[in-house]
Amino acid sequence: MKLKIIYYVHGTLSNKNVDLSVHYLGIALRYVRDHRSPGEGWTGEFYEKPEVVLVDSGFDGGYTTEVIKERLEQTLDFQHDIKIMIPPKTTSVAQDIQWQINNVRDADWYLCMKADFVLHNRFIQYLYEYAHAHEHDPYFQNCAKFDLREHVDYITIDTLTRINEWNLVANLPQGCSHYNIADWGDNKHYVGYDGIDGCFHFYSEEARQLLRVPHFINQETWNMNIKRGVLMCHGNWKFFGYHVWHDIPRPDPKKGKIGHRF
Repeated sequence: MKLKIIYYVHGTLSNKNVDLSVHYLGIALRYVRDHRSPGEGWTGEFYEKPEVVLVDSGFDGGYTTEVIKERLEQTLDFQHDIKIMIPPKTTSVAQDIQWQINNVRDADWYLCMKADFVLHNRFIQYLYEYAHAHEHDPYFQNCAKFDLREHVDYITIDTLTRINEWNLVANLPQGCSHYNIADWGDNKHYVGYDGIDGCFHFYSEEARQLLRVPHFINQETWNMNIKRGVLMCHGNWKFFGYHVWHDIPRPDPKKGKIGHRF
């Protein structure tokens, strides 16, 4: 099974986002590489070294495209091919995603992760297992997330990446789910969300041929793709990551309180 990882950067992200997401992508890939013989987490013979596609849609956090590529190469131990793709200038994330669907090809499965997401350490292993179980099915899986408040430090992020189940994070004293709006106090540092929108998802080649994203992945787009034959999924709690704060305007006052933004 061939996997392509679409590492997606654009204008509102920061160098910190790149450094963190690349570091933990490397850990998740090495976990798969190191569990290729029978035993816990065995990926069996369906593992094939993935290709990483750096899609730069106008990153202005400081790093050049080549520097981001070097970060990927160094962190991934030069074990993975890094391909750079520069899409035409767009005006929306939906246009970026549709461009990726149209132009990133020649694999069995595709993972799109925007560079402000940090993976837990078994994410890629779980993806391989899922893909092997659903071979040749037109699946699109939207991934859940925990929004991390701006004061969450590197040590805490490192600890969180070792937790591989959504419920275990949501039930921490500092964790909560978006479904529990009343819990959005400042004492909740990891705010969970498991909806149908976002820039963190994976899909099969069979789904890629059917997917259309005229708008951001909202209910209308979701329903349209179901009618086109895509098996649109969310709510698999193995598939989540941590959304690291970066400074963009937040219309929700609960997200914009200085010192506690997410």
